[in-house]
Amino acid sequence: MFSGLTSPSGITLNPNTGTIYVIDRGTAHRVAQIDPTTRAVTTAAGGNGIGNALNQLSSPGGIFFDSTTNSLVIANTAAHNIVRWNIGATTGTVLAGTTGVSGNTATQLNNPTGVTFDSMGNMYVADSGNHRIQFFRAGQTVGTTIAG
Repeated sequence: MFSGLTSPSGITLNPNTGTIYVIDRGTAHRVAQIDPTTRAVTTAAGGNGIGNALNQLSSPGGIFFDSTTNSLVIANTAAHNIVRWNIGATTGTVLAGTTGVSGNTATQLNNPTGVTFDSMGNMYVADSGNHRIQFFRAGQTVGTTIAG
């Protein structure tokens, strides 16, 4: 059904437009955008090779569509951070973690693989390498371990 994907994993949907966003971990290191009508596959985030620059992703894991900000929030697994990528942007911004550096402090992540938000804008991260779930209050970069 979908072409142009190399090892799709995480998936999310824009409920307003029906656009599908898929983590494409293979060689692309990107988030693919799939048009619900034409099924055309384009790049929504990353796709500039593997790396830690703000226009790159590094083995992205989980993904969340934030309808309040019209953005994608991506667990950038091998970069050890969580990034927000506004729809149509060419770069992302770091929400949590230290880019390229793994760790287990309240401000660090180790191979995050999932991310979601509650209705208050608080963020929850599956911090796989640290075997924990980190909770970040809205707008904060210091997390609290709530499980693990």
